[in-house]
Amino acid sequence: MIELVNFSKKYNQRSVLDIEQWSIEKGWYLLKGVNGSGKSTLLLSMAAQLPFEGQISINGTFIKQSPRLCRKKVSYAPAEPQFPAFLTGRHLLSFFEKIKGDACWDLNDLMEGFSVNEFLDKATGAYSSGMLKKLSLLLAFTGRPEWILLDEPFNGLDIASADKLSGFIWAVHEKYKVGFIIASHLSYGDRDLGPGHLQTLLLENGKLQNL
Repeated sequence: MIELVNFSKKYNQRSVLDIEQWSIEKGWYLLKGVNGSGKSTLLLSMAAQLPFEGQISINGTFIKQSPRLCRKKVSYAPAEPQFPAFLTGRHLLSFFEKIKGDACWDLNDLMEGFSVNEFLDKATGAYSSGMLKKLSLLLAFTGRPEWILLDEPFNGLDIASADKLSGFIWAVHEKYKVGFIIASHLSYGDRDLGPGHLQTLLLENGKLQNL
């Protein structure tokens, strides 16, 4: 379960998110909201990568009390990933696997679907936006997270890669019972992810609700 209590986030005294109490059980969710609604801010907060007011707990562990443990429980892939330009993708993958541990699922399937071996040994400064996106998504599946949060994961992916990602997400969710929150403001997200299996969350005017 992810639970928020008296959660709020401000930028320059401007309130972006204000959620009194909200929770979800582990499942597969599509987070909707217009650009600027706070989707990325919410996911970053849940991933223990952004300070906030109030409390967030991940399966009973409070982020403020145990941030490192929560970062192991939650993986996050940003909408527009950036990495140190001098590092190769393989260096980053090895680092993430060392810090987070080996995945309990087979990453080779996703690596082959993304064709990452074609560029993994190149410095990320030479990557296209699509390559950066694929590497970021691959890193989010390292370790053994209980939740994986994906921010606009299909932006920048070709159709074949998007299909591979959709299938991989569903397989990991079904077999390993990992929870997913996938943020998107585009309507095609419903079609790519299979609306029959998704639960929808709506972020609007700083409030979050289950639809």
